[in-house]
Amino acid sequence: TAFAAASGQAAPLSGAAGGMPASAAPSTPEEVIWALRQAAGPGAGRPPPEVVGLALRQAGVTPLSAEAVIRALKEAGDSTPSAADVQAALRAAASGVLPPELN
Repeated sequence: TAFAAASGQAAPLSGAAGGMPASAAPSTPEEVIWALRQAAGPGAGRPPPEVVGLALRQAGVTPLSAEAVIRALKEAGDSTPSAADVQAALRAAASGVLPPELN
């Protein structure tokens, strides 16, 4: 998917691909999702929770907590993230890989 390619699995979300100078790498969950959407392009839709979690990991967001994931999921367009979506994002963030069905 466009989001899988833009999630940082291949490259970080800073620099030209993220639309931000390398010195201005995203540091908040909201900035990470902004950069992810810019890299994925218009019409990509809402990123899956696993992509959100991986993007937070790749951007080095700390602490990488349930609160940070919820903020990112809300920024991505999920007004009320489910516990399952938060857990999926946290699992991807911890493992550093997307599930095979998203590759």
